[in-house]
Amino acid sequence: MPFVLDGERTPRFVVNGVVVPGIRAASQTLTLQIPLIEEEFPEIGCCHRGSINIHLKNALRIENPDHITRPIPWAGPPGEAFSLLRILLECPVGGNPKRAWIYIPYNSPHRNNRCQVEVIAEPMQDLAYGSQCRIHIERGREDFDMIVV
Repeated sequence: MPFVLDGERTPRFVVNGVVVPGIRAASQTLTLQIPLIEEEFPEIGCCHRGSINIHLKNALRIENPDHITRPIPWAGPPGEAFSLLRILLECPVGGNPKRAWIYIPYNSPHRNNRCQVEVIAEPMQDLAYGSQCRIHIERGREDFDMIVV
């Protein structure tokens, strides 16, 4: 599924959030992981080797990501799987949405936190903790107060 830029399509869901500090491991681990993930999902090769942690206003459950990797032995056997969901990231709010991916490492202690996501994207300017942002998702459904993709 291609990304939609320049208003060609209206996203099905927009989730508001705020950039928050993470555990600061991604800037080291993504340097190793992205080249290996890129072998089977080439579109993320353009991403900065770090992640953006976003606390969401609404809970988000990703049941059908765009891609799930095989177990990748980036830190040795048996390996770790990763899910990726294509999004558009508007950060700060009011700026032009940029291509991005929700990045879900299966061994992360934060994997099941429905109110926080880790996002990878091309290098972005003016990101700071506390920045208000929006995640645009083209598919999914609403179940009460949660968005399910």
